[in-house]
Amino acid sequence: MQRIALINNFEDYRFNQYFNKYGKDYITSFDASKNSFPDPDEFDYFVLSGSECSILENHKWIEQEMELVINLAKKRKKILGICFGHQLIAKAFIGSAGVRKTSYKEFGWYPVTKTEKSNEYFLLEGLPFQFTAFLSHFDEVCNLDERFEILATTKDCKVQAMVMKDTQIYGVQFHPEIENSVAYSFLFEMHSLDKNYPWPPNNIENYRMDFRLLPVNRIFNNFFSLP
Repeated sequence: MQRIALINNFEDYRFNQYFNKYGKDYITSFDASKNSFPDPDEFDYFVLSGSECSILENHKWIEQEMELVINLAKKRKKILGICFGHQLIAKAFIGSAGVRKTSYKEFGWYPVTKTEKSNEYFLLEGLPFQFTAFLSHFDEVCNLDERFEILATTKDCKVQAMVMKDTQIYGVQFHPEIENSVAYSFLFEMHSLDKNYPWPPNNIENYRMDFRLLPVNRIFNNFFSLP
């Protein structure tokens, strides 16, 4: 049986709900902002969520999570970071130079392009060379060193997906866990709270596409299939 630890970096439980479809019996959730973290030896797969927080903020729980990620890497565990979790992986191994504010805020649905190197790794297997994904971020990964490969990119964000070489540690900037209708509602809610979130979302025409043809959440099937 797969033992999956879901590290929720949001201040509420919405991220946990996105994963109900994968089987609650196999997933244990931990609320990082409440200083709750898994025992590395009790799980095989670790998923790090997005967050309302910026990776540039200084919080004790962020430092604790980075220490956990470094420990998991030493134990050869499988890690998938999403949005904030993706950035946290970069900051854990590269330091503050590995993350920054974006020059262009991606909020909405964007074409993501796989790199040639993506063919050497299983995470994006089954997705077309260019696929549409939901994005919502102010920060991004940058200045990756030779330990990492870039697996996907967009016009305004070079590192949309990455892998740490010789490990099973992956990060994606986009949100494969959020269904299309939920993403639309999420952006509307965030815009109501903070006008820095644009409305209508960017590339709204992509929202109206038939997303059954673009199964971005296939990434989870790939990740949970890693041996």
